[in-house]
Amino acid sequence: MKILFVHNYPLKTGGVSLLNLELTEYLKNKGYQVKIFSPQIEENFDFVEKNFKNLKNLVFESDLVILNPSPYLWPAISKTFYYLKKFNKKYLVWFHIILDSKVYSSRYQDYPQRLQKLTEILNSENCQRIICVSKSVANSLKEIVLNKEKIKIIYPGVRIFSSFENLKRKDLIFAGRFSEEKNLATLIKAFCIVALKNKSVNLTLIGEGKEEKNLRNLIKKFKLEKRIEIIPPLSKEKLHSLIQNHKILINPSIIESLSLISIESLLLETPVILSKNPGHLEIAQNGRFGLLFDPYNEKDLAEKIIFGLENYNKLEQKIKKAKKILKNKFSYRKNWRKYEGEILKTIFHSKIYLPKTNFVLSSAFVV
Repeated sequence: MKILFVHNYPLKTGGVSLLNLELTEYLKNKGYQVKIFSPQIEENFDFVEKNFKNLKNLVFESDLVILNPSPYLWPAISKTFYYLKKFNKKYLVWFHIILDSKVYSSRYQDYPQRLQKLTEILNSENCQRIICVSKSVANSLKEIVLNKEKIKIIYPGVRIFSSFENLKRKDLIFAGRFSEEKNLATLIKAFCIVALKNKSVNLTLIGEGKEEKNLRNLIKKFKLEKRIEIIPPLSKEKLHSLIQNHKILINPSIIESLSLISIESLLLETPVILSKNPGHLEIAQNGRFGLLFDPYNEKDLAEKIIFGLENYNKLEQKIKKAKKILKNKFSYRKNWRKYEGEILKTIFHSKIYLPKTNFVLSSAFVV
């Protein structure tokens, strides 16, 4: 069976991209023919198509199209939707973002038109299911989706690459896109406050993006070049190893639908300090599994960092509570099988029973 994902982002950084790669790999290993279409993708994968000239045939030849929409890039999504209507094809929507009008209306002057197009895509009769990666994402769609029964929450499967040698040689780490909504300027300003009190504390930033130049200038302005290290995106194996070698992972995002990296950090037994937003509150269970701070207040973040470093045993206790619950909630085998079930149900228009399997990918620790 041929499956086409229409995706909006580069595949190097960001939880959305990594989830798309994980599901693609899972399906390919189960025998599906999978293609990802996006003109945004810079990497060269044999299953990636970037040319708009080939989109029409890809949609026509696919047994199922899965749209991965967001307000960021509409040409690929809107063009695909045009062909889906033309060929009268049923499709799934895999939704990863929280639809926050305050965030997107300030970024896009034509946001009302983008929202109108998204509403049409989600309410089309050919849209069989809207799969959301979290409760926060599902709640953000309820105002624009007429048939609420279309919305289904399926958490993604997570696998961990780890030797569980928690050396904790370094202090603080962030990993993700260097973009405006990730709010890294607040993290650097907070770190500057912490660095004045703790002369040995260090911070590692892993990723790349449009904000990198501004971040480097800010680091230089505060004379923190020797205390803050910037590392390009890493393979998941190397990233997980590095996270384990740090005491605390910090995610200062203004908006977050799920935060895959925060889930991975907790499963890797590295405590987290997270900004207060719907996705983080869902993961951290309102502070039960990590420290929370106001994303617009660098002093609040600085205080949480200082508290975390000085009371590290309390953060470790939070992890013990989190790990067992998160392992079950983000089970690799169980959750991706649910996605596969929705795919088959849409293709064959009926409920599909998937027999249990011991299928495991690579040498990862599968939760």
